[in-house]
Amino acid sequence: MQHRKTLKVAASVSALGLVMALGACSGEKKPETPTVQPAPTGQGQGQTQPSDGEGNEDTTSAPSEETASSGSAGINTGCSLPDGDQKIPNSAPPVDEWVDVNSVGVPTSKTYGPEKREGNLFGCYAHSPTGALFAMTYIMGASGRTEGFLEAWLTPEDLAAAPSNTTDGEHIPVTLRGFRFSSATKDKVVADLAWEVASDSGQSDTMVVRFIVKWSDDHWVMDPTMFDTRPSKAPAHLEGFTPWSANNG
Repeated sequence: MQHRKTLKVAASVSALGLVMALGACSGEKKPETPTVQPAPTGQGQGQTQPSDGEGNEDTTSAPSEETASSGSAGINTGCSLPDGDQKIPNSAPPVDEWVDVNSVGVPTSKTYGPEKREGNLFGCYAHSPTGALFAMTYIMGASGRTEGFLEAWLTPEDLAAAPSNTTDGEHIPVTLRGFRFSSATKDKVVADLAWEVASDSGQSDTMVVRFIVKWSDDHWVMDPTMFDTRPSKAPAHLEGFTPWSANNG
């Protein structure tokens, strides 16, 4: 279906396009959008990584495999996780399990979300700064490569205004390294996530990508203003950032 194909490629110019300064969501011609190789999913504090029987990592048992009744958008409705602590986290949040979402290591938690999962389509994160942070890391993994992601993670109004892009992917591995909150209110959270970016030469660099999410009805969605931001080089030693990755829990 052409409409669905257009929506899927439009999603590919969101978070992933920001990572390498390869272009944000706009009508201008941008360099190619990257794809990624597996991020390390080393075990943290008591974490395990069960198999799905086909050699692939399974997700934590926290999310349900519930099928959304109203299509892909339904994965992010009917959410019931408690709001929880509204403080901005000043240390790495506890993770039940780091899972592979399209080759990006993504944290999952019974407390912070996702509450629902259908394949690689996740939804329903806690209405708190920490829940928003978990949602942001998922956005990085799902954007552009998970069917139905855009319908679930943009409001209908923002979805109608989303442009399309037909660029192909470039092979660039990324790994989460840390986070830094910029602002957090009950209904909007802005945070910078640091991602280690590997190159074909074996060198790596750490880039900072700004994520902006807003609360809509009972779930977090992407705020389109994040598409206009540009990544930047991370400060030395990630000064000002809280370290957070699959290797340190």
